[in-house]
Amino acid sequence: MRTPSLRFVSVALAATLVAAACADSPEADELVDGVSGDTPSSVTTTLDDGAGPASDDPTGTLTPPATPPEPDPTPLPIDEDYRIGTLDNGLTYLLRSNDTPGASLDLRLVVNAGSLQQDTPDDGSAHFLEHMLFNGTEAFPGNELTTQLQRLGISFGADVNAYTSYDETVYLLAATTTEPTAPDIAFDVLAEWASNATIDPADVESEIGIVRDELRQGRETVEGFTFTRFEEIYTEGTPYEGRIVVGDAALVEATDAATLRAFYETWYRPDNMAVVVVGDLPLDEMEREVTSRLSGLTNPPTPLERIDVDIPLDPEPIANIIVHPDNGADNLSLDIPLPVWDTGTVGGERMTLIESAVAIMLSTRLQEAFQRGDLDLDREPSISAFSVNRGLRYYGTNLQAPELDVALDSYLSHLLLAAQTGFSDEDVERVKQLLLSDLDDELASLNSTQDWQYAGELSAHFLEGAAADDAERRISRQRAVVESFGSEELTNHWRWILEESGPIVIAVGDDETDLPTPERLLDVLDSVIPAGATEAAQVIDQLMLAPERAPLQSESSRDTFNGPVAEWTFANGVVVSHQESKISEGNVFVAMASTGGWSALAEPDASLATAAVDAVLGSGVGPHDPATLERYLESRSTSLVATIDEWSETIGGSSSSADVEDLFALINLTITEPRVDEISLRSVSRAATTTLELAETNPDIRAGEVLSNLLYPDDDRYQFLHTAEEIAELDADELLGVFDDRFGEADDLHVAIVGDIGADEAFELAARYLGTLPVGEADTWVDLGVRLPTTAVSGDVVLTAGTADGGLQRVDWVIGQPSARDEVTGALLATIATSRTLETIREALGASYGASVSVTADREGPGALTSFATVSGDPARRDEIEIAFQEILTDLSETGPTADEFDRAVAVAATDYEFVNNGIFLDGNLAATRFPDVDVLQSDQRFAILESLSPDDIRTMAAALYGDAASVTVSKVLP
Repeated sequence: MRTPSLRFVSVALAATLVAAACADSPEADELVDGVSGDTPSSVTTTLDDGAGPASDDPTGTLTPPATPPEPDPTPLPIDEDYRIGTLDNGLTYLLRSNDTPGASLDLRLVVNAGSLQQDTPDDGSAHFLEHMLFNGTEAFPGNELTTQLQRLGISFGADVNAYTSYDETVYLLAATTTEPTAPDIAFDVLAEWASNATIDPADVESEIGIVRDELRQGRETVEGFTFTRFEEIYTEGTPYEGRIVVGDAALVEATDAATLRAFYETWYRPDNMAVVVVGDLPLDEMEREVTSRLSGLTNPPTPLERIDVDIPLDPEPIANIIVHPDNGADNLSLDIPLPVWDTGTVGGERMTLIESAVAIMLSTRLQEAFQRGDLDLDREPSISAFSVNRGLRYYGTNLQAPELDVALDSYLSHLLLAAQTGFSDEDVERVKQLLLSDLDDELASLNSTQDWQYAGELSAHFLEGAAADDAERRISRQRAVVESFGSEELTNHWRWILEESGPIVIAVGDDETDLPTPERLLDVLDSVIPAGATEAAQVIDQLMLAPERAPLQSESSRDTFNGPVAEWTFANGVVVSHQESKISEGNVFVAMASTGGWSALAEPDASLATAAVDAVLGSGVGPHDPATLERYLESRSTSLVATIDEWSETIGGSSSSADVEDLFALINLTITEPRVDEISLRSVSRAATTTLELAETNPDIRAGEVLSNLLYPDDDRYQFLHTAEEIAELDADELLGVFDDRFGEADDLHVAIVGDIGADEAFELAARYLGTLPVGEADTWVDLGVRLPTTAVSGDVVLTAGTADGGLQRVDWVIGQPSARDEVTGALLATIATSRTLETIREALGASYGASVSVTADREGPGALTSFATVSGDPARRDEIEIAFQEILTDLSETGPTADEFDRAVAVAATDYEFVNNGIFLDGNLAATRFPDVDVLQSDQRFAILESLSPDDIRTMAAALYGDAASVTVSKVLP
């Protein structure tokens, strides 16, 4: 007899129900403890420093076992706007014309093979081959392919153009149709990838260092070590076992061209591949392009032999611990296996929706328990479905708490309560309204569906048989499914999952002695009983009464290429801009900012300002506690974030067009009636403690701390970490005071509204909820007297033995207000510097997997143009990497880019500028009102500025940023 899942489904439930009739009966104890069965799995993984309704049966007997689902296998229809066909050689093509955003194409080569298909399980050959397809094909030898992609305006970098998983390998291109040759070349590239990879032995040898560095980041960091162990635990005993995508280090270092060629010729064959094309071309033209280039490909004579990944659910629980000396924050993962449904069928779609509904109801219960103080966790919990690969799905959650085994018991008791009592009609009605609201929001935004969204759907249809139905028909069908949900069906499904699925419980930390043992975790699973029933959160029907409309002081407007922008100033000084945009139909975005930041506090403190925001945003607003607020907002598409930076405070939010008044009411209450409650204060304090603990071990957090200390030496005001003493002294009144100081008065508040909302409605909401905010004395940012280093300074972070994620971070800056021209020039410089770093350190030296350079324009405070660079790499080659990177920056500052580098960067920027979104409008409009005397970049200007630039402009900016001695560099080094 196998051990039942969680055991408590058939044991603890029975014990709890029986207890009503025989609380003192010894038979009850025997019922709990007398289950026989196989011994559950328990493993310790260590890296040390050297390496439905409740039963009304009066007898108290358990309700009958849950009924297994029998999904309807009827296939779902295919959207008539998709053209899906198969060439004579078996290659599948999946096409769709789409004019959103327009003038663009999304193209993909989809290969139905990944690490699962490798002859040697852990050699990483599928992933290594993905790299090689960017290292030469017959038509694009060497690195000509990446150069050609940039000339088409396609950026290239780590993880940008392809990915490999256990089950598939996908290559991605995005091209503009405004450049006449771009579509032809993009189709040529797809055809070359499908059939003409060169896989030169010398190129393979030079690529080993690059793939090895990616493996270093993926498996030899604390995160990588932990992630790898999770993957190993998930896949143990399945066909995926031993097939981690990036591979084993020794096997990767021994990779040869013959192995890669064998994988390419076996799996990159027409009858195992698909081409996906979505965008602004007629379907007939797309079909002609695919047919002309790919119909001549042939298949090997040997048929494919695929591995079956139909993995049954197993009721046996598993417990593990994972220990790494850099894992500073103890936490616990709980994952409950789920079936893998055929989502291309009527039944599979229904089961997926059922599981979404169950997860939402469980999360709501858990969150309300946390907000009541019934769950002693460090942060609000939730549960959601995720996939490791095609064969493995889970409900997953992560817990942080002072005592992980106690937290696990408490957490599970609430999951078990849902199985014992069943989901109520009220629970089901709430989740139905939430899911229906989401479907309504999706329906409202259908006309703004992007190329990549359709391409993703088509790729999943080819690989997994996922649904590819007409969206309106699908939404209508799914609405009917959701509306049919009842408490009995949803409760039955949750009980069935618990009966069939043994959970995986994994405790993670830096010291084995501080973690519960696997045996203790299994004991918790064995003995947990349902939590006691509690009162539900209060139900409200509105956040606040709408205030009276405030008087308008002045108004103006300006025309842009993307439509008019209205500007309203109210008597309290609040300035609001509005731009209607249909880019994302059915959605509205709001951004607001005022000047001052934490520099204007009586006692400036960056970490205290962050804690104040976190505490307030977790505490509800006005008369509404967090549970009441969350219950009200759960069926409304409304979200809000806030920050207090050194020189400004900001609030950002979004909502569906239907829920926009709730967004404005939430903003008003957050500003006028903030609150800090005990649970939120506890969460903030524990989060600060966790960060402090991580800073002692985690190399990336330590690198950030070193960088901050180098920029602001011996200045506690700028430290992003609290001390232990400061954490102990965190006070609700103090945090509330900090938040109210910076947000409580509308002295110089500027607001931008962008999205699917007309001017009349936007004005009405602004006049009522923003124009009525309290007036305060005007203030501004304060110069704290800090001056950045004037010389080159550097610092090291020493890696823990057994950890090998080297690399550097570097910051360069120019103080002063940047112009619109500077912003465009900076974008070109960043592209050129990144490209050259990849070409030199990655491709030529083989010393790095990834590099990135960004140049940002900041107008807050005194203003600055800042370059931030990261280069990964082998820590043993630290000096080589630093010297090479410095030579790149020096050459750019002295001689500038080549004509070809400049032209490629311009092409990339032009492609980027073709695609506008609401975020661009939001940022530009907010900056235009806040800095009326500054040359602020607007989307209208970008092409004109781009056309006016020359390579010498890049050299001039590079000289300003990199030509003097002022910079800060932090490197991660070996012990």
